[in-house]
Amino acid sequence: MHPKILLVVIAVLPASFSKTTEEIFGGWKRRLENEHPECQEMTDVTQREVDAHFLRLEMSPTASFKCFIHCGFKAFKLINKDGSLNRDEFLKDIERATTEMMDDCDGRIAQIEDQCEKTFKLSECVTHYRHVYI
Repeated sequence: MHPKILLVVIAVLPASFSKTTEEIFGGWKRRLENEHPECQEMTDVTQREVDAHFLRLEMSPTASFKCFIHCGFKAFKLINKDGSLNRDEFLKDIERATTEMMDDCDGRIAQIEDQCEKTFKLSECVTHYRHVYI
């Protein structure tokens, strides 16, 4: 590899992962609470489930948590009206997201009909994809 290219790669890599996972998920928690409090209110998700997700990346298997995740993804336009992944918004808004990640995770959820379950599985896949966040 050419020395100048290697230097650019070394300089850019730390910048692309400059925020910690805690900072990324904490930011999303704050945005969701401030911009879309209705997601927590209308789904009856518990504060414990919300905190466990955003602080420890835990994914509660309850229907209320799954629909909470769906509401958040929909509110931030990360999914389209039909429940499919909005690739442009996802790449723009989700730190550390890659097209490879989207292809893999989108492929895993394509046949799921229930919208809350579909979004939950998408979120679960992205959160745990190749240990990008954990």
